[in-house]
Amino acid sequence: MGVAARTLSWQCNSYLQKQGRARKAPPRNGKGKCCWWLHRRIDPRLSTCPNNNTRDDRDQASLLHSYPQHHVERAYRKAHWMHVWRKRLSFNRDGHLAIKIAYEVSADAIHAEPAPFKISPRSLQTWWRDYNRMTTSGHIAGVESLIPKYGSGDGGGDDGLSGSEPQSGRCEESIEHFYFLWHTQKRRSIKYCHDATLRDAEKHDLAWPTSARSTQLWLKKSDDLALTCLMREGKESWQRKYMSFISIDWTTVEPGEWYVADHTICDYWVRHRGKTIRPWLTTIMDCRSRCVVGWHLGKSPHQDAIMSALRMAFRDWAICEHIKLDNGKDFRSKLFAGITKRQMDALKRTHGDDWEKVAKKSDGLLDANDARWLGLYEELGIKVHYAIPYAPWSKGIQERWYGTMHDQCDKDFATYCGKSSDYKPDYVEELRKDIANVPSFDDARKHICEYIDTYHRTEHSGLNNQAPLAVWHTASRLRKAVEDQLLLMMDMRGAYKVGANGVTITAGGVSVTYGQYAACLKSLKGRKVLVALDVEHCEHVHVLDIETRRLLGRLEANKQLPPGTHVDDLREAQRRVQGSRKEANKVQRNRITQSRSVEQEAMHIHNEKHTHVMKTGTDDKNVVNIVPVHLGVDSVSRTDRTAFKPVPIDTDDLEDLFEDEVPETNWDHHEEDQGMDDLFVDNEETVTDDANDLSDDLSSLL
Repeated sequence: MGVAARTLSWQCNSYLQKQGRARKAPPRNGKGKCCWWLHRRIDPRLSTCPNNNTRDDRDQASLLHSYPQHHVERAYRKAHWMHVWRKRLSFNRDGHLAIKIAYEVSADAIHAEPAPFKISPRSLQTWWRDYNRMTTSGHIAGVESLIPKYGSGDGGGDDGLSGSEPQSGRCEESIEHFYFLWHTQKRRSIKYCHDATLRDAEKHDLAWPTSARSTQLWLKKSDDLALTCLMREGKESWQRKYMSFISIDWTTVEPGEWYVADHTICDYWVRHRGKTIRPWLTTIMDCRSRCVVGWHLGKSPHQDAIMSALRMAFRDWAICEHIKLDNGKDFRSKLFAGITKRQMDALKRTHGDDWEKVAKKSDGLLDANDARWLGLYEELGIKVHYAIPYAPWSKGIQERWYGTMHDQCDKDFATYCGKSSDYKPDYVEELRKDIANVPSFDDARKHICEYIDTYHRTEHSGLNNQAPLAVWHTASRLRKAVEDQLLLMMDMRGAYKVGANGVTITAGGVSVTYGQYAACLKSLKGRKVLVALDVEHCEHVHVLDIETRRLLGRLEANKQLPPGTHVDDLREAQRRVQGSRKEANKVQRNRITQSRSVEQEAMHIHNEKHTHVMKTGTDDKNVVNIVPVHLGVDSVSRTDRTAFKPVPIDTDDLEDLFEDEVPETNWDHHEEDQGMDDLFVDNEETVTDDANDLSDDLSSLL
C-alpha cells in the first residue's frame, strides 16, 4: 500500500476501525501481539492479495450442518444476484444508471426465482454490506451472513449475534436462561433480561442477538402470554384473564331462580341536605327475565342499601335459589354471610378449600345442637356465588343493564355530568351553583321508578321480542314466604352477646346499646340472642332466642332516640359529630395557644428550638458545609516548620569573639597618674555595656 506499518496501524486505530474497515484481533496461533485485519475496500491493491480469511471457502455441505437446508439455499441465491448486480455496476460507472441497474437485477431475480423471493435495490445493498462485513475474529462474513439467523425474513441485515462462531439465532441454553429471568414475579423488564442473557451468551460462547428490539419482537411473536401471566403476575391474575369461563344459557333457567346484585354510581347530580352529590344505585336483577326486582337509591353504597333492595325483591317478587354478588365487603358482611370478610379470609388461609365446611353448620354441629346464626342467605336457603374480582364480564347481564340505564335514564336529568370528564357538558357546573334547580332525591327516585316500570313492559330482542315482565310470568314455580316472618328475618342483624348494659349492635356505623334494664335479658347474661333491627325505627329492636327462634321481647335504646329514627339519620349524625369534634379540637388547640402569656410563649419557642437541636444537631441556621482538602503534606505541622535548631558554638570561637569585641586595656593602677583613674572608670563602663549587648545578642541567637 506504500505506507509504513506504523502509519497504517495509526490509521486503523483512528478512523478505519470506526468505519468498520479494520478490526483488531488476537493472532491465530495465540502467541504474540494482536494484529489488524484490513478490509479489501480500503485500497484497490488489496484486491490482488490472496484472501485466506473469507468464509466463502465453506461449501454448502458444511453450512448444512449448522443451518436448515432452505435457509442455506436461499442465501446462495442471494449471493448470486448480488454478484450479478456488482458485475453490472463494474462495467457501468455512471451514478445515474446505478439505481436503474439495481431495479433491472431485482426484476430479473423476481422473474427467475420461484415465489416467494423478495428482493429490492435496498436488499442488494444490504446483502453486499453484510457479505463484506468483518466478524470479531477478523474474517469476512461471506455467504453465511446472508442466512437468516432468527425469524423468517428474507433480508440479511446485521445478524448481531454474540460469539465468534454463532450456530443459530438463539440457542436453547440462551432461551432457557432468558425465560429463567423473565418468568419471575419480580417482573424484570425485557431490556434487563436481554442484557443479562447477552452477557451470559458472550461468557459461554452461545448465540443471542445483540439488539434488544429483536428480542422484543421475538418475544411478542413466540411468547405464551398465559404462561407469562401465571409466572409473572400470579395465579389469581391468571384465573381472571385466561381461565375459561362457563357461559350459562339463561333460557334454561326458571324466572326467580337466579339473581345478580351490584352497585353503580349515577351520572347526574341531585340535591341532598344542601349539597349536590352523585347518588348510588343498588339493584337486584333476575337473570332469566331481566326484571329489576329490587333497587335502592342512596348517598353511598353500604349493607343497608343492599338489604333494602333485597327486601323489595324477596317481598314483592320471589326468594331466589342462587344469587351472584360482588366481592365488596358490604356484600360479604356478617349480616349476609354469618361471618365477616376478615374471618372468611382467615378461614381460607387456615383450612384452604374446606373453609366453608368449617364456617357453616355441618352434620356434627347439628347433632351437638350448636345453634348459630348462619347469615341471611343461609337462613333463606340461598346459594351464594361471588363474582370474579376485577372482572365485570362475570356479571355481564347487570353491567349491560347499567349501560342502558345510563344512556336512557340518566341523560333525562338536567344535571347530567357523563360517565367521565370527556363526556361532561360545559353547563353542568353552572347548574350546580343554583341548588334550587337541582333535582332532589325524591325526584330521582320517582324518575327511576318510572323508568324501571317502562323497562319491564318494553320488548327486547335478547328475549325473543318479549317484555321482561311477560317472561317473568312464565315461571312454573316461585319461592315465597309469609310477609311478617320474612320482614322479621330481613331485619335480623345476627347473634349478639348479652352484657351488663344489654346488647350492643352497630347500626349505620354507630354503636347503640339496647335493653339495659330489660327483664327478659336478666337470665340471659353471658349468652347470645338474635337481634332484629328495623332500619326505619332504630329507637328499638326485637330479640329472639337463638335456639328456639322465639320472640323474647322489645328493647328500647339506653340513650333516648327520637321516634322514626332511620339508619341513614344515624349515619349522618355520626358524620356531623365527627366533624364537630374535629372543629372543637382545632379550636381547643388554638385556644391553648392564645391563652399563653408572652413569657410562656417565649419558653415554648425556646423548647421547640431545643428539641429541634437535639433531633437534628443544628441550630436551624445556614451552616456552611466544610469539606477538608488533603494536600499530601498534612504530616508537616506548623511547629515542625517554624522551630529552629541552634548551631553548636565552639568555645574558641567565643573567646575570639570576646577578643574582637573587647579591646585590650591596661588594668594596672598608678597612683602617680591621677588622670588614669578617669580613664579606668570610662573603660569599665564601656566594657560592661558591651558585655550586656553581647549577652542579649547571644540570647536572641540561641
